[in-house]
Amino acid sequence: MQRQILEFLRRTWTWLKSREPLLLVVCLGFAVSTWAFIEIADEVLEQETQA
Repeated sequence: MQRQILEFLRRTWTWLKSREPLLLVVCLGFAVSTWAFIEIADEVLEQETQA
């Protein structure tokens, strides 16, 4: 399973590198914003649980 995930990520990375650099920047921005949203939501849930 882990090998399949790594292969998928490798193929996705190769596909992204072959496209416009702008697409790569957009994808990275989306990933970072998603990560930030998850972190903020996690903090809010922790604060609500402690209250």
